[in-house]
Amino acid sequence: MTPQEKFTQEQVQVEQDHHTPTAGAMDGHVLANLKIHQQKLLQAANAVSGMESLMLRRLLMDLTEQEGKWYLNLLQNLWDLGESVPTMTNEFIEYTMLQENGSLKYETNENLLAEISADLVTQTLFTSRAIKLAEKEDKLGLRQINLDLHNWLVHQVKIIQGLRGKNVQAAFDEDED
Repeated sequence: MTPQEKFTQEQVQVEQDHHTPTAGAMDGHVLANLKIHQQKLLQAANAVSGMESLMLRRLLMDLTEQEGKWYLNLLQNLWDLGESVPTMTNEFIEYTMLQENGSLKYETNENLLAEISADLVTQTLFTSRAIKLAEKEDKLGLRQINLDLHNWLVHQVKIIQGLRGKNVQAAFDEDED
């Protein structure tokens, strides 16, 4: 088969996996969310202002770096399992459930943090689904990395919510609204 035929065959399988769904397909969403969120974090790090801007910029840059490590760890795990994963920009855009908005860089620090918190909560919805699907498929390593990522995301929500003077549950309650 030619490279184009192989890619076409892969896309057919990916589409089928998304309709089933499988743990690998759900983790395609997790990867896309991580990738897009890293860009949003960089945008926010550049946009923070005021007395707390240095602290927030460091926090956001650290969060960006940590999400990058989670992305690579999950990606490697999926590759090891022979899963097809999003690798192109248009796939990240298609599979992410995070919203981008260029005006975000002009928002207040409070609104930036609210957006980041909401994005982290959204990411936990996909890790939760990936955990359940990995359990069902008896992919214990994939289950574990999603569980660890999920717990890490919840901890990041706690940190961001603390900066906002709110608790973790408030972020999850806001997401339900």
